[in-house]
Order: sequence, then structure tokens, then C-alpha cells
Amino acid sequence: MRPCGSFGTGTLGGEESGVAAINDDGQIVGSSDTEDKDKYDDPVVRAFLWEDGTMRDLGTLGGAGSAAYAINNRGQVVGQARTKSAADHAFLWEDGKMTDLGTLGRWSSAAAINERGQVVGQSMVRRNVWHAFVWVGGTMTDLGTLPGGKESEPLAINDRGQILGWSETKSGVDHAVLWTLRP
Repeated sequence: MRPCGSFGTGTLGGEESGVAAINDDGQIVGSSDTEDKDKYDDPVVRAFLWEDGTMRDLGTLGGAGSAAYAINNRGQVVGQARTKSAADHAFLWEDGKMTDLGTLGRWSSAAAINERGQVVGQSMVRRNVWHAFVWVGGTMTDLGTLPGGKESEPLAINDRGQILGWSETKSGVDHAVLWTLRP
């Protein structure tokens, strides 16, 4: 295989942008600085979808910033976005609309989506304790941890509903985990 060229996605008005994922149609998602500044004079970062040479701002859930982490071949995008109450929530973006996936307690972030539209991510269930979740058909479900463990995180989901990630054990050691959704 040899390189066939390069391109730049540009930005949403700020200095920097970064990519997170690409689908089979060449749609790219990531995050970009905007020209807006937050109260600390840092750039406000927004999720984007790049396709056909154009970068599109995916918006927020009412707050200032957002970030996109994954896209499937249907063009559905997931990530996290700031709400009006300044909390970050997992989102699903499709057909020009960003949907708040909610939380298991406080904050959440979506990490991956399969072709069936099933979303996995992590949510804070109580202060500084994060659990893996799966979101299917409008419902967020806590995937829990290994027995005695405090935290877990999913990393990927395939079209069979198998979720790969890790969970802390009772002794505080992280172990690889495979969760499987029931049909």
C-alpha cells in the first residue's frame, strides 16, 4: 500500500482541529476550536462532521462545547456535549439533530456506535465513579462492573451486540471484559 495524498479538514474558525473516526463513506468526525472563547479565554471546542470537503458544526445540548468520538456507516455520530446546566452528556447526532442520551447519575460520554444504532459509553453513577453503559432504543442501561469492582468502561460495540471494554476487580486491578446484549 502506498500513500495516495493528504488533505486538511480545516477548523470551525479557531486554530486547531482533531479527528476521531471515519466511516466507509469517508465521513470524518472530530472536534475543532471555534473563534468563541470560554470564561478562561480558551477556545470553545465543538463536534464536527466532515464530508465532501465541508466541515459541519454538530452543535451542543444547550451549553458551550461538544466533541464527536465515533460514526457508523449510517452517518450516526456519538460523543459528548455540554448542557445548559454545564454538565456533559452523551449524544447521538443523526439527520441534523443532536439527541441527549441522558446519564446514569451525573455526567456521560458516548464512545462507540454500531450499525444498529446501539451506543456504548461511560457515565458517572456517583462522584468520581464511572460505569459502562449501553443505550438501545431510548434507554440507557448500566453494564455494571466485575464483582466488587468500582468502575468500568466500554471501548467498542459490534453489530452482534458484543461490547468490549474493561472493569475494575475487587482488588482494584483492571481486567478486559466482553459484555453481550441479549437479542
